[in-house]
Amino acid sequence: MILEKKLTIKEIFDEMKSIKARLINLATVYHRSTASITAVTWKDIVVGGGKKGDIMLNKVIKKEELENKFDADLASYNSYKELAIEEIREMISKESVEYCIAYFRDELKWRWEDIRKLFNYSLRQCHNLYNKHKNK
Repeated sequence: MILEKKLTIKEIFDEMKSIKARLINLATVYHRSTASITAVTWKDIVVGGGKKGDIMLNKVIKKEELENKFDADLASYNSYKELAIEEIREMISKESVEYCIAYFRDELKWRWEDIRKLFNYSLRQCHNLYNKHKNK
């Protein structure tokens, strides 16, 4: 029996940040490899030197491998995103609004504008609720 550890919202966002960095890196490598694929020249056909195999075929295979890695990481990122949304909804339904605002501001370091949009409050209301929680 495998026990799954429930991740906190902060851990989920940290994992999403690392996956996003990998996606950006893969996109850069993919872009570079795509730019290096050119038309076949006589030099590519003539076998010589220390190069083994078909140069163009190797580039296309590498491009496919990068696409597969990118797709897998993107799927992982999207699943973490859905998990984060569910955890935030659960937290909002269980905890007070004041606590949630303070958690998003202090623990997750969210901007006030993002917190305001999440709760559909004005900026002043968010500040007041945050201060109310801190003064408890």
